[in-house]
Amino acid sequence: MVVAISENDRREYEKWIPGEKIEVVPQGFEPELSHPHYEPSPDARPVVLFVGNFRSEHNRQAARKIVKDILGPVAQARVDVKFQLVGASPPEDLKGPNVECPGFVDDLAPYFRRANLVIAPMPFAHGMATKIICGLAFGKTVLTTPEGAGAIPRRYRQLVVAPLDQFASKILELLATRRPVDVSQFELISEDFGWPSLISRLCQRIEHSCGQYGGSHLFAPARTPASTRARRAMKRKALITGITGQDGSYLAELLLQKGYEVHGMVRRVAIEDPEHRLWRIRHILGEVELQPASLESYPSVFRVMANVRPDEIYHLAAQSFVSYSFEDEFSTLNTNINGTHYMLAAFREVVPGSRFYFAGSSEMFGESAVIPQNEETPFHPRSAYGISKVAGFELTRNYREAYGLHASCGILFNHESPRRGFEFVTRKITSHVAKIKLGLAKDLKLGNLDAYRDWGHAQEYVRAMWLMLQQDEPDDFVIATGKTHSVREFLEMAFGHVGLDYREHVSVDPQLYRPAEVSRLIGDCSKARQELGWTYSQSLSGLVREMVDADLEYLKGQKASYLAPSL
Repeated sequence: MVVAISENDRREYEKWIPGEKIEVVPQGFEPELSHPHYEPSPDARPVVLFVGNFRSEHNRQAARKIVKDILGPVAQARVDVKFQLVGASPPEDLKGPNVECPGFVDDLAPYFRRANLVIAPMPFAHGMATKIICGLAFGKTVLTTPEGAGAIPRRYRQLVVAPLDQFASKILELLATRRPVDVSQFELISEDFGWPSLISRLCQRIEHSCGQYGGSHLFAPARTPASTRARRAMKRKALITGITGQDGSYLAELLLQKGYEVHGMVRRVAIEDPEHRLWRIRHILGEVELQPASLESYPSVFRVMANVRPDEIYHLAAQSFVSYSFEDEFSTLNTNINGTHYMLAAFREVVPGSRFYFAGSSEMFGESAVIPQNEETPFHPRSAYGISKVAGFELTRNYREAYGLHASCGILFNHESPRRGFEFVTRKITSHVAKIKLGLAKDLKLGNLDAYRDWGHAQEYVRAMWLMLQQDEPDDFVIATGKTHSVREFLEMAFGHVGLDYREHVSVDPQLYRPAEVSRLIGDCSKARQELGWTYSQSLSGLVREMVDADLEYLKGQKASYLAPSL
């Protein structure tokens, strides 16, 4: 089998090797590096973009055609227009007031993002297909000639074809109409010309040829590696920050079950002390890849994003214990806000075609006057943690709206499990119940017993996170049970499960009250139920029993892999 990159090449090859089977696998692009959105140029002038290596005589001719025959009429009508001719070795005589020639650039993505219009004024198809495809992938209107379009399907709405002598008038027309960035066709062009799709089709053809030739030694060595590369290209990759936490560990399990390649961003100290810091994912350490990085360092976040190039990003990591946020506001705000900003910035720069999830919190609502709370309820945070989550939510929404990114936020109400941290009131209760039942402790001190929360199971909530990134359009969703219970009720269930009365063992310590209390939080998850198909049916009493039993089991010596090394 012979592979050609265009129909023109195929026809030429047929002349040289008549009778040979020739397959066309066109030039492609990397979907992970392209995503439809618009970014205004620094000087706010409309930008007409041409990309080509000017060491090629064909590209030099096209550039001179732009300057000589197209620029004049356009600039006369639109004095603010800017033509960017990007590529190595641009001729000096091209430059002028309306022409910018930056020369060779390492990354074309920023130029495509800032362009209002991409042009390919070629009287032939030579070398232009990839530039046209990239322009379309970035959602831009692309103007080219019938010859320049070549074998590119005319079904793309953003592809405009016109003869060379009509280019000036067409450019003015297209700039005047200000066509919006077209997001809708990204999947279509990725299927036609994205490298994962092209590689998959090429591998199928190679394997078909191998079958025809009986597994000839000329083809057999290429089969397995090619198939492996195709499978890897099609296998989705996920990056989880906070993978060592409660939610991250459950999410990693879910994604592994769904066939993902899972990467977790962790602090280097966690890798150096796995016994104490990786206990929640001990049982899956051989199935996930851990990437050392710090959310306080943009270079390290960028490096991980560039190395992994994930299809889906789940940003769960944060300083999440509310009481600590009162004690060290600066650390909470720095880690949670800057860390989220670093993640979003790296997402946008490295893999803008991927999907991003931000873990919001019911603490964003704080002391809300509206009960229950939904996606439209105003925020009124009452802690540094809640404030940091509101900031992260707004950053995520801004990146989504400003840059056209698929970035969603889950506003998750309290969710618990046997993997909950011991500093949280629910796990503090269940672990002490187990100790008291086994004679290892006598009493428990708590703060406000009349605070009401909407408690669910973390394992069910991570499923909602995944569902958000499977939607065609990004959005924000409240995830909750819709039922509220007090800390006092939680105590009754936990102590009652082992035949004890909490009133004989629990005392209230005013020092444990929050400086600014949040009295009643209850979520309305109607939108998630209707749009994601997510439902929640587990009872709080069942969750409490599961947590108490797990703590009892651990203390009795039957150590489960998901429990901490010490209570």
